[in-house]
Amino acid sequence: MKHTPGPWKISYMVETSDSSQEPNAYSYVINHGDIELEQHKANATLISAAPDMLEVLISIAHDPGCPEHVVACIADVVDKATGKEK
Repeated sequence: MKHTPGPWKISYMVETSDSSQEPNAYSYVINHGDIELEQHKANATLISAAPDMLEVLISIAHDPGCPEHVVACIADVVDKATGKEK
């Protein structure tokens, strides 16, 4: 996978271990216009859970008892999340 492995956490401050070094945390802020702070926080919460959700979905899809239609849906979502969307 190409994404940064989790766990991810929400922080309102970027910390550095030394002022001459790169930050040890990165974030991307996407401005969607008039979105309230609470919605930004909700978006950050969802994004921070993404690696864990992806791991769980992959685990469920590999369960032999998982129905084929669920495996297919999970495969589509995993492909989208990993940039392999058709």
